[in-house]
Amino acid sequence: MRRACRTPGTAATWRLDNGAEQALTLDANGGFSITTGLPTDGSQDTSHTVTISASDAAGNTSSIQRSFTLDWKANRT
Repeated sequence: MRRACRTPGTAATWRLDNGAEQALTLDANGGFSITTGLPTDGSQDTSHTVTISASDAAGNTSSIQRSFTLDWKANRT
């Protein structure tokens, strides 16, 4: 998952499902990537939601959610 946020002074966090909020490190261009750490053994095959929140130096905040379905069992032979 990759997206750009170019506003100087922006702080961002991300959360998977109802897990703990984690700091999101932005690169010099405001880009980021997330590694969920979900297992690939089929034990977490279900729908998941990633929430990303950001706030700027002025205190304005915004959040976005994206859902996806993990389905490793379908890829097994």
